[in-house]
Amino acid sequence: MDVKGSPSPSGVLEYLYIKKLMNFLSTKITKVSLSGNTVTISGSGNVNGAKGYTFTATVTNGAPDRFSIVIRKPDGSVYHSAGPKALSGGNLTIQ
Repeated sequence: MDVKGSPSPSGVLEYLYIKKLMNFLSTKITKVSLSGNTVTISGSGNVNGAKGYTFTATVTNGAPDRFSIVIRKPDGSVYHSAGPKALSGGNLTIQ
């Protein structure tokens, strides 16, 4: 994940869930907010190439770092929800 905050948020979030054979790839970051050591990122994207989904991801910097995500279908219902889960690795850049 590579996200840049103000003045207008941009970047990419990709989330792979192998058990469901799901690949979520953001197409637009619409909001980035920071509170203490937690950042919340919202936007839109595609699931396995299908358009119209939205997401909210929350990442907390700590020991260990934690990640959660909610992906919504075009009708607003929840398609997938995960976390918060401890991260054992990865790369998160918020600027």
